[in-house]
Amino acid sequence: MTGLLPERPNKNGDTIAQAVPGTSEQRWQAFLTNMQWDEAALNRQRVQKMSAEATVGDGVLVLDDTGFAKQGQAAVGVARQDSGTLGKVGNCPLAVTCCDSDARASWPVAVRCWRVTSAGQRQVGWLVGERATRGQAEERKYAWSNRSAAATLEELAGDVHRRSAVEPFHEEATGELGWDQYQGRLWPGIHRHAVTVMLAYRFLVWLELRQRRAVPRRGRPRDPFAPAPRSTAGHATRPPS
Repeated sequence: MTGLLPERPNKNGDTIAQAVPGTSEQRWQAFLTNMQWDEAALNRQRVQKMSAEATVGDGVLVLDDTGFAKQGQAAVGVARQDSGTLGKVGNCPLAVTCCDSDARASWPVAVRCWRVTSAGQRQVGWLVGERATRGQAEERKYAWSNRSAAATLEELAGDVHRRSAVEPFHEEATGELGWDQYQGRLWPGIHRHAVTVMLAYRFLVWLELRQRRAVPRRGRPRDPFAPAPRSTAGHATRPPS
């Protein structure tokens, strides 16, 4: 995690070895692939800490996918497929992430997700459309929510506003923490790499919250969402696939 936090243009094995004394690229790769440690247990501890320290109890679970551009065919998970990150069909692995977002903070929850195929079970939900206000020339956006049939339009609109919280995580995890720079070719390694990236991100969220509390501001407490957040624990939103 220490190697992921410094301000360097790249966050791969070479640069991490330069930033952390006493290590090397080979030792970093061994840590991700061969060393015996329980990444699932570490991830559970991370989620427990964030649930206790960075959650006010009215969060929305936001699911989204992001692609990492990779040349060649040897990288783990790489395939020629459509990627919103690339804006076209290209060589890339895709990662599906889950982000908890409430009025206090947003942070990643899951490392692995499974998709339901066209032959699998379908879940009934809401398809929520969003159009630009005041006649602005923007294409309409759509999101899916698993709220019950009794959900109000205000609740659904609040959920959709929170969906954008997952995008800063994608940008910061790739741009600042090297999420897209895993160099190995094994699935266990990329999952462990994701855990270390999320652990580093957890530290940055915790640091922001601590600094926010240390510098009191005038006016109402920070609430970046509109309309005002209501109790939404346990619900999820994501773009339709």
